[in-house]
Order: sequence, then structure tokens, then C-alpha cells
Amino acid sequence: MGLLFSRSGQAHQPGGTSERNGMSPRWRWSELLAKYPLCQIVTASLESGRVATSRVPLYHAHRDGSDFVAGHFARVNPHWKLWAESSVTVCLIDGAHAYVSPASYAVPSAVPTWNYCTATLHGEPQVMDDTETVDSLLSSLAVFDPQLRSKIGPTELASYERARPAIVPFQIAITRAERKEKVSAQRSMADQEGIRADLVRRGGADDYLAMLDWLSGLPGPERSAPHA
Repeated sequence: MGLLFSRSGQAHQPGGTSERNGMSPRWRWSELLAKYPLCQIVTASLESGRVATSRVPLYHAHRDGSDFVAGHFARVNPHWKLWAESSVTVCLIDGAHAYVSPASYAVPSAVPTWNYCTATLHGEPQVMDDTETVDSLLSSLAVFDPQLRSKIGPTELASYERARPAIVPFQIAITRAERKEKVSAQRSMADQEGIRADLVRRGGADDYLAMLDWLSGLPGPERSAPHA
């Protein structure tokens, strides 16, 4: 895979997870990314001190024992140019979240709080050669819209080729992952049922409740795979 540049100034570190109350989240960051692909990419230059932030849909790829996230910028977005400098880049995956009222507890004596699932990915960004732009777009479609990908023909490919000068494909090799989960798991079953009932009553928390259902279906023991 051709690369224009890759200069992050980050040392390669083994994959890891953040633990809360001595327990690691049971999910892999790649699973959270698949459910919530719109990520915040943050890059801070170690040379100029400039900082760039961009919201970009990302997808996970695994090759030769390494994990990557991939996506593309519009060329007019200057974020990718900062990667030519020695810099640090992280990707923030934001899962669903919800306000938890102490009134929902069996004994309403606690302070208000906010529940969430999130992951922070540290990595080495790599800008891909522009000859790989169309392949990058097709890979993205295969993840986000496989039905459309299956219908891509010569006409669509020609359109993507015309758009190539306006797009910058990239990938980020993941060197470390931090996963955090706060879903009131330490509270009693009565409190957890009260939280769910209160969220249903107040409305607007369907995504968070769906995430709780997903978490409840995961096996208990921490699964292997340090990065993903």
C-alpha cells in the first residue's frame, strides 16, 4: 500500500484497556466502532502546536496481525496536512449515553450522573496514495452500504474516479486502545430496573437502552484481543 507520509512522533505501544473498579469492559473497541462509526479525530502537532479536529466515519480493518481504522477526508479539510508534521493523533468513539436521575433509584439518595460507553484509539496515521482513493471508497461502501456496493458498475466507478482529486483516503494503525464503560453496573438490580423505567418514561434514550441490551447479551468473561 503506497503511503505519502507517516510522521506521528508516537512510540509504538502495546494494546491496552482502561479498567473501572477492577473490571475491563467486555466489548471490543471494534464492536463499539461498528455500532457508532462517526468518530472524532484529534491531532496535535508537536512542531507547530496546531490542533485539528474532524468528525469522520471510520471502519475497522485487520491485516497481518495489526488493527487499523480507515476513512477519508475531503481534500479541502486541512486536517490531513498536519500529519506531515511530528504529531499525536487519537480517535474518539462515542457510544450511546444517557442522564441518570437519582429519583430512579430504589432509595433516591445519590447525586445525578451520566452513563456512557466510549473508546479512545491512539495510532499512527498514514495518508494513502491517491491512486487508492477509489478502492478506499469501495471498502467504505462495503461496510456502510453493502447493498449499494454490490450494485457498483462502470458508470459509478467512473464517477468515483472523477471525484478522486477531491478526496484524501487514510488509515490509522492502532497502537493503543482505552475502553471505558459507565452503565451503573455496580448498582442493585432494583436500581438498574428503576433507571431503565425512568429512561423509558422520559423518552429520548432509545439508543442508550439498545446499547444496554447489546451489553447484556455479551458473555461475562473478558474476551481476548488486546487491540480490537
